Amino acid sequence: MRFPSLLKIPDHNRFNLQPRYYDPVKEDIENRTDRIKREMKEQSENAENEAGHNSRISGSFRRKSYYRENKTGMLRFAIMVFLIIGVFGYLFWGNIVLYILAGLGLSVYILSKFRKNY
Repeated sequence: MRFPSLLKIPDHNRFNLQPRYYDPVKEDIENRTDRIKREMKEQSENAENEAGHNSRISGSFRRKSYYRENKTGMLRFAIMVFLIIGVFGYLFWGNIVLYILAGLGLSVYILSKFRKNY
């Protein structure tokens, strides 16, 4: 039972969406073509696996990702050491340490840009 009130309380509404243009035949055709495309793709991948090209390519990507992870870990460590030296150097010797570290950082950045990538 509901008590009379001066305030209007909103009623509970349901969301009812009816599709405008639903074509079951078209949906069935799209599902079939997608299934056939997936089957053709799987067959072509199986043929590549038999040739051995796929395994060689994926192996080279794995080796490259390991190198990147190792390189980023060293970069993080170098930045952390650089910041710690900067903070303690500033506390003990003042601005001169910040100028020296800025010069070293700029020179390392320039050398890395001109260095040949192997």
